Amino acid sequence: MNPTTDYDSVIFQACPNYSTGLAKVASLVLPDARQLLSLGTGTGNLEAVVFDKMPEAKIIGYESNQDYLDRAIRKLNGRFSGVHADITGVELPESDGVISSLTLHHITDEDKLKLFERVYDSLSADRRFVNYDIVKADSDKEHKEFVGYVIGHMRSNGFSQDFIEEERRILNGVGEGADIPMTLQKQQELLERLGFRFTLDWRDQLFVVYHCDKD
Repeated sequence: MNPTTDYDSVIFQACPNYSTGLAKVASLVLPDARQLLSLGTGTGNLEAVVFDKMPEAKIIGYESNQDYLDRAIRKLNGRFSGVHADITGVELPESDGVISSLTLHHITDEDKLKLFERVYDSLSADRRFVNYDIVKADSDKEHKEFVGYVIGHMRSNGFSQDFIEEERRILNGVGEGADIPMTLQKQQELLERLGFRFTLDWRDQLFVVYHCDKD
């Protein structure tokens, strides 16, 4: 499987408990939300789960990869509005909620903070931000256990050794396109400093889902 041409097949098999993470995010979106923003839409997998749960919702999704965005638009039809944009710089309109999945660990800590600020400003009182992502380990031991967990999962699903070694490089933060996650504690501190109430809802090794409510 080629992650460029067959992304959906790759992500559902390569990422442990991916469907569980998406379902958890969808379950945490406030039931009265009607206009949502999605940060880093990819091919629209999270949005599809949200639409299944919330038939009246509409989503504006921001994605910098045009090919992924085109696939999301085809997959999600008229209730989804795709915007070709880099989430590190785009201005966010007012919305009923913000969602994201496996996106923020690709941007720098400085950009994460700026994005958190824009997310906070885009939400009115009593609205919610829900994030599913990879966080940085608190120790080398925890990081090694996480990498072993993900690599073991990929190996059990028949991925090639070349693919596995490339993913190992990315997970270890080496070279172009490497992951640059932030610790969960640091994210909580930044979000609470902005004025959010932070709740951790699900954790699988270093995969987490949390939600933040704006008072």
